[in-house]
Amino acid sequence: ESVEDGAGGSGSGSGSGGGGGDAAPFKFAAAGVGVDPSEAGMGIDPSELSDRGGVALVVDGASLRFAMEEEHVDLFVSLVQRCDVVLCCRLSPKQKAEVVRLVKNAPSKPVTLAVGDGANDVSMIREAHVGIGICGREGMQAVRSSDYALGRFFFLKRLLLVHGRYSYLRMSTLVNYFFYKNIAFITAQVYFAFYSAFSGQTIFDAMLLTFYNIAFTSWPILLYGVFEKDVNESVLMHQPHLYKDMRRNAYLSWSSFFGWNLAGLYHSLILYFGTIGWFGNTPNGPHGRMSGLWAIGTVVYTGCVIVVNLKLGLESTYWTGFNHFFLWGSILVYLPFLYVLCSLVKGDPEMYNLASELFGSLSFYLIVVWLVVACLLPDYVLKWAKLQFRPSSIDLARERHKLARQTGVHDTRRGTLDEGDHPDSMEVRPMSDAGRKSWRRRFRTLFSKKRGGGAGGGKGDDAVRGAVAGAKSPSEQSPLLG
Repeated sequence: ESVEDGAGGSGSGSGSGGGGGDAAPFKFAAAGVGVDPSEAGMGIDPSELSDRGGVALVVDGASLRFAMEEEHVDLFVSLVQRCDVVLCCRLSPKQKAEVVRLVKNAPSKPVTLAVGDGANDVSMIREAHVGIGICGREGMQAVRSSDYALGRFFFLKRLLLVHGRYSYLRMSTLVNYFFYKNIAFITAQVYFAFYSAFSGQTIFDAMLLTFYNIAFTSWPILLYGVFEKDVNESVLMHQPHLYKDMRRNAYLSWSSFFGWNLAGLYHSLILYFGTIGWFGNTPNGPHGRMSGLWAIGTVVYTGCVIVVNLKLGLESTYWTGFNHFFLWGSILVYLPFLYVLCSLVKGDPEMYNLASELFGSLSFYLIVVWLVVACLLPDYVLKWAKLQFRPSSIDLARERHKLARQTGVHDTRRGTLDEGDHPDSMEVRPMSDAGRKSWRRRFRTLFSKKRGGGAGGGKGDDAVRGAVAGAKSPSEQSPLLG
């Protein structure tokens, strides 16, 4: 809880169990920043800790055994939730697992992580939602029982801040996107049921239904789940406070889930009724024939394939050659596939040669363009308005990094915040001429045959250090925000 609440206080304290039977009150002794040392060893009511400074609690195995009893556990939980730091020492393996279970069963339902390097940590690692084992001198029991194995405890920072964030972002978007793209696609069949008296007649050809999730909309989200990075790795490592944006399952919350589903519902309404209202009353066939069932269904299908792929592109922030190839390729491959399908299917007179008629009609291209714009324009406007008027700390960090790459400035914030400084405050200062010359000399020295003793090396290092600015005071304004 202290990590999720962003608490950063520290202190020292001791824990002891008050005994003497059921009649004796159960109290803990706590000390820390903002606590009078004379109160150390005195019983402190947990409700009194809310107005104090940073409070730390230290509990040993004997005190924890007493605290975990049924009549004391609620008071113990109430106490530790008001502390910034809780240290449990000299615990048995069973007690370690009990502490993790106690946190897991908290009303806020936090996600727990346990780190251990020995056999006595196995029960704790198995009890936590995520278990991490460290390869050390105490054997491999913890590693074999864990979800992830690390060579050093130092690697935990990168595992959480970078890989953990990327994995959570990719998986949450993948889950939401799969619901979205199927709602946008299959809801049109529900609308058509009212027109067909719920006869079970489909508006899409069977082959098009099969290939929607197999070929035309699956590859872009697969590449998104592999390569997506909302913020550069160095920014995440230097600004740990960005990790707090994922608290309370923010990217896979009910509001995010319903937002994607509402977008899919809106797109299905535009795709179906927009096609019915425009294309359904237009003569597109030979000899002035009106559009049939398969023609309307194919137009809805074409618009849906383009919209859901471009929607994913709108949500992507990190583009690679593979992302471009599979996103645009999924759209471009669909058109020749439709032409071949309509050329081979001769049993149904409505479907045979349908692609040639559609591709030769100007109304087909106009309605597809109109459907795509009508579906994605509100999404683009909402995304732009959020970035302009209510940007998150991730949005600001991404824009600052982009500004630094474009203008050649140094990011002087390394994630350490002074008292009173806003987490999003960060100063960027242009590189001086001496700094630019120093980096040019370093570049030339790197590729020269004589690597040692580059001219002006020490001087250039001083110039580079002089180009990096200090922390910004709260009264100063960032050039980006200005």
